[in-house]
Amino acid sequence: MKERCSDSKRGHEPMSEPTSRPAQSTIFDVLRHDPMLELPTEWRELQIKDSQRWTRYFVLPILKPACIGLIWLIKIVKRIAAIFNLKLGSERALNFLSLFFMHRFVSPEAQEMLLRHLALENILIQFVAKNSGATDLSPLYLRPRQIDELGDVGGMNATLLHDTIILNFFVDLGKSKDANLFERIALDKIDFSMLELPEFHIDHTGKGKLINLDMESTIYIVVLFLVLLFDDKLMETSANSLFLDESLMKILSNLTGDGSFRFWTLTPFTSYLHMPFDLTDKLHQHIKVYEHAFTKLKQLQSG
Repeated sequence: MKERCSDSKRGHEPMSEPTSRPAQSTIFDVLRHDPMLELPTEWRELQIKDSQRWTRYFVLPILKPACIGLIWLIKIVKRIAAIFNLKLGSERALNFLSLFFMHRFVSPEAQEMLLRHLALENILIQFVAKNSGATDLSPLYLRPRQIDELGDVGGMNATLLHDTIILNFFVDLGKSKDANLFERIALDKIDFSMLELPEFHIDHTGKGKLINLDMESTIYIVVLFLVLLFDDKLMETSANSLFLDESLMKILSNLTGDGSFRFWTLTPFTSYLHMPFDLTDKLHQHIKVYEHAFTKLKQLQSG
């Protein structure tokens, strides 16, 4: 008995201490190699390069509190203006500012990540539309390939159209008589044909650029523009459209039988109507949700 105990103890001896100080991996090394991080390689490389830009270290810490303060100040002013039936905003100005800002101030990596997001959200709702069997849905297509397509699109600002598509999508789903949103589909019966990203045309020469802002700094300014130039009620609707992620991921989980879609959403309650204190942070997380969901669908497609 004593001999067995001795053998058992020997099997649980601590690992020997290193003879020299080990080199510590950086968070960027982890981002590139973490086997449990369900993000595509191209996104990882974009994020690593983007996150190492000097603007994230020196501009963002100043820009973030300034934008949050201005956003809430503008909202207060607009609420007061609404008492006197004054609506402050201009979609035409938003179109101009969007294109000017993207061309002059935004890094190529941030440009591509924003274009990817608009395309991915459209891909995921098309996946649901096709595989749910709903034939009575509104047109869903919006996949910009270049920055010049982020302004006016058929008489509507691209960001507004992006929000309108997903809002109308859920209204149409709720009214649809033939949509299957709850029953699992056999993997070999699922249509994955829409899971193809367009080829993005990004200018990497730096011509005409005044600065190359990182992704996070970029979306703080973008949200500031939206709050400034959207009608207040329209902005509230757009902000709460982020929480439709819960409904979309629930449907993806139901159709595919994969429960991991349910782990990534920002809030479990789409009826929790509110304006987040830091809306940009929620938007940043929202963008990651779609990258994870797209990667998971590609994994299911490949078996």
